[in-house]
Amino acid sequence: MEVQQGYRRDPRDLIDLSGRTALITGGTRNIGREVAELFGSCGASVAVVGRSDKGELDDTLSALEGAGVAAFGTLADIGEPDEVRRAVTETVDALGPVDILINGAAVRPHGALEELSLADWDAVMNVNLRAPFLLAQQVIPGMRERRYGRIVNIGGLSALWGKPNRAHVTTSKAGLMGLTLALAAETALDAVTVNCVVPGVVDTERHTPEWYPDLEDFYERRLSRIPMGRLGRPEEIATTCLFLVSEMSSYLTGQTLYATGGGYPMVRGA
Repeated sequence: MEVQQGYRRDPRDLIDLSGRTALITGGTRNIGREVAELFGSCGASVAVVGRSDKGELDDTLSALEGAGVAAFGTLADIGEPDEVRRAVTETVDALGPVDILINGAAVRPHGALEELSLADWDAVMNVNLRAPFLLAQQVIPGMRERRYGRIVNIGGLSALWGKPNRAHVTTSKAGLMGLTLALAAETALDAVTVNCVVPGVVDTERHTPEWYPDLEDFYERRLSRIPMGRLGRPEEIATTCLFLVSEMSSYLTGQTLYATGGGYPMVRGA
């Protein structure tokens, strides 16, 4: 589907992340990759974590390094504590202490409640909620010591209303909003901010077509509910994240920003 272009300005005119190291999960595709490339263009050193696709990881690293960005990447099962510790340790060894954490990795499988196994439930919780918790445990102590830190969790509109066949996804995203509030309160006196960005309907590459058998109809239905009349672009979510890790947002913590093109998020189906 064609996506209309919005206003664009080089963010390097406004924000300088030189000397900062950003760790981005889900950083090898779609919104995560846009965040990685944008932060790198603003001077940050960038570590990207993917789950299993080495080709995507290598391609992302090549793009970053080709643009002159100090970059590191690894594949990890970030729902596992040992894997999280390894990813963070390797990032610190390669690029320095983590100043910015973007929790962008997520899975959104569909499944009727009666058909969900405990393994299905745990697989979603591990990536969508457990991983941000484990990563926060690893990076917040250093952020506190340096008295600087920025954490951005990528939420989902599913946290705000129930949808059939997504009990595990909705619960995990609602939990992520709660984790955002709790971490923000716990770190507020240490110059660490924790916020959440909830994207609306964004034009991304869908790697799981079985979840979207009516994708074109899905987009058309959503367009009628978006006041701006168009889908979001991954780079627009990335610039929202950039604002939240910049000094311009230093007094914002515990907040959820809805990048939805004007769609009121509390309305079902917005």
